[in-house]
Amino acid sequence: METSRRKFLSDRVVHYFENVSSKSKKNTVRHFLSEGYARSTIYDILLRYSDRGNTDYRKPTSRKTSTAALKLAEKVRKLIEREPNISERLAAARLNISKGYLHEIKVKKLGIKSRTCKSFPNYVKNQSERAKTACRKIVEKSAPRNSGKTIILDDETYCPIDPQDIVGRKFCSLVPGKTVDPKKKIKPKTKFFRKFLVWQAIDENGEASKPYISTGTMNFQVSVFERVHSKEISSFY
Repeated sequence: METSRRKFLSDRVVHYFENVSSKSKKNTVRHFLSEGYARSTIYDILLRYSDRGNTDYRKPTSRKTSTAALKLAEKVRKLIEREPNISERLAAARLNISKGYLHEIKVKKLGIKSRTCKSFPNYVKNQSERAKTACRKIVEKSAPRNSGKTIILDDETYCPIDPQDIVGRKFCSLVPGKTVDPKKKIKPKTKFFRKFLVWQAIDENGEASKPYISTGTMNFQVSVFERVHSKEISSFY
């Protein structure tokens, strides 16, 4: 029985006991037995009311955390602070505990959450220092001031035609004692699947071209044709 339903029943039993049956346990139990409730349930409610004077349920007490468990949780916290990229498997091996126990300490006791690392350009040597200077030189060379030229960026992407070829995970739920068609437990993957090419250009002022969609691939001839014949970016040249 849910907590809210148990509380509602307790209030009903006490109300009937105090105001209807003239504090007769026998009559109160008999009344609620006719409604289909267990005898022990009604007696437990009345006993709790006579001992405490209310129908409130006590909060469950939890066992005090041992000193060894606190020390282990502190070790896990320090290890993750020192090596944020360490895997749970390797961390559990270092602390000589199971991977599941480490995950429980990490998530439930310490509240540590894992996030996916974001991709970032891997600069080598002096690339980081040269990046801003090189970008400025490219802009000044490609579209000098008062030259009437506008910088245009364009890019293309490919989208699978068949939704089954979209990259991602597919799940299959298994009911205990029931068999599932083997075809439901696999995700077919075509090596050379058909896909749409989606191309679009945008200038430094925020004006964009119409998207170009094709089943072919982007090459020099297609790129030039689309740039010249696109109405939105024809004023760029």
